[in-house]
Amino acid sequence: MRDATNLSWKLATVLAGQAQDSLLDTFETERHDHAKAMIDLSMTFGNIIKPTNRVVCGARDLASRALNLSPRVKDYFADMRFKPMPFYAKGVVVAPDTLVAGEQPRKRTSGFMTVKNAVEKSTPVGKQFPQPRVNTAEHTGARLDDVTGTWWTVAAWGNDPARLFTDEERAQLRHMGARFVSFMSETQRPWAEAEYAGSGTLVVGDVDGALKGWFDKHAVGVVFLRPDRFVGATCLAQESGRALAALRTAMSATAVPAVQLAEVAA
Repeated sequence: MRDATNLSWKLATVLAGQAQDSLLDTFETERHDHAKAMIDLSMTFGNIIKPTNRVVCGARDLASRALNLSPRVKDYFADMRFKPMPFYAKGVVVAPDTLVAGEQPRKRTSGFMTVKNAVEKSTPVGKQFPQPRVNTAEHTGARLDDVTGTWWTVAAWGNDPARLFTDEERAQLRHMGARFVSFMSETQRPWAEAEYAGSGTLVVGDVDGALKGWFDKHAVGVVFLRPDRFVGATCLAQESGRALAALRTAMSATAVPAVQLAEVAA
């Protein structure tokens, strides 16, 4: 399923003229390591399940019964938390602190105070974004994806992301089919809806604090969500334009037609 979603949005992007054919090369770059990890896991479990030697099978069953005595271990296996989670170190990603296009380290090593104070030192880029229940003016308790749509999303915590870009950058985002989203605590959502009226930004109320927790943990202000809902880039608000430029480089984006530039400027 992840292979399909990874490839499908890239095919659609190329066919829509939003990126060059080289975007398709990132499919193997991003999916190879995770596919290999899943195959290795399957082979390992096969080796555990398929032995025919009675002594080996008896030892396996005895170890399994012993492990089941621990609720924590039992839940670990029941919830399949042993499965390797996908992480894209290369491809359509932007390093969160250096804003280098196309590749990033697993750990953030920046000397910026925001990074030093971040609870989570691993990069949020190249990982899946959380999927909490949220509120909007039209939806209550809806899944985040159901209100933000199925394409690019540029979201900011406690800010209107539409105000963070120049006219030309907004034209680039429109060409990508991106949507502006502002995450707010639910108590502030009515105020933000009135404050940001006319900007085209969707205001999303954080019902249970999951979104605020994500931004606090990673010490970022803006996130660029890809159509497959992996994080393509993150940055501080003042670096939004640079992050967009790097992201467009990573995805081999095509130039914005002059007519779209004129529409945004108007």
